[in-house]
Amino acid sequence: PGDPPQKTGFASRIQLNRQIVADNTLLVTYETDTPLGDAARPLDLLARLTSTTRSYAPESGIGGASSPFSGSVDAFARRLVSFQSSQAANATRDAEAQQIVSSSLQDRFDGETGVSIDDEMSNLLLLQNAYSANARVISTISELFDVLMSIGR
Repeated sequence: PGDPPQKTGFASRIQLNRQIVADNTLLVTYETDTPLGDAARPLDLLARLTSTTRSYAPESGIGGASSPFSGSVDAFARRLVSFQSSQAANATRDAEAQQIVSSSLQDRFDGETGVSIDDEMSNLLLLQNAYSANARVISTISELFDVLMSIGR
């Protein structure tokens, strides 16, 4: 009692109305001599579901504490389905927004901390060119020493 119907374990607390338990004749409106195919009972049940006004607890999510929802079972069920659909749509939208934010942050992180193949290839080419130039300088110096050594012999 007092818990919202969406709460886990609510179904285990469903019970018969005390008035019906005390007097089960309230379940029967018509005599057994009702003819086969008589639509009076189903129509009466339908009328009770669609016409009888009841007040529903605000914990259901329909209505508020100061103005609880009051209406037929049919109207309450329609509002409840609409409310639950709206809640599901909001949850889906929020999850999608969180996914976009998460993806954006991951891309940003990867951009800051990841390895850029283009930058690394550019640096590698600079090192290769510098190594090649140093190798030519050393080769030239080696040739100069060879020439100088051959002069002194």
